[in-house]
Amino acid sequence: MNTWRVKKKLHKVSPETSSETCNTSGPSCTVDPILERHSGEYWCENDEGEATNAVNISVTAGLVILDIPARPVMEGSDLTLWCLNKKTDQDHISDFYKDGALLSTSYKSNFTIQNVSKSDEGRYKCSISGKGDSPESRLAVFKPDEGVDEETQHLHSHSTKIIILRSILVLLLVIIGLIVCRKHKG
Repeated sequence: MNTWRVKKKLHKVSPETSSETCNTSGPSCTVDPILERHSGEYWCENDEGEATNAVNISVTAGLVILDIPARPVMEGSDLTLWCLNKKTDQDHISDFYKDGALLSTSYKSNFTIQNVSKSDEGRYKCSISGKGDSPESRLAVFKPDEGVDEETQHLHSHSTKIIILRSILVLLLVIIGLIVCRKHKG
């Protein structure tokens, strides 16, 4: 039986965080309290060195957040990135950047990438004038013919099972409710 451990790669290495890791003996890692320095790529790795796909997690204490998928996006799909201000839901002018270069200025708080391709992979951030920048987040893209990694298949299978079980439970509760109602009326 494989033992999976959570691993973390820090994006910004500084003297106080260079030795910090999230190696655990289990398939989960709890960080409490969570701080900006905990931003990074996380993945699980087993004793044989096999690794799952990385998930990018950004922690920010600032007002500006880039809403971007943590999991890889399928090539050919459209993707909308949102630049959010924690203090308001109103639209605002947002600048979107990829790998440090300005991509677009938006007056609606969002930026859409049409027909995502491997060339769209990279580090994204956004900026709201007078409010600041979001942390950088990594966008990963996968080709449909590459299939989905085993971890994603397992998660999808598990989610499907939960949905089916919940549906059966709701159906049973409705049937029991109908039986009780009929007995109560009669």
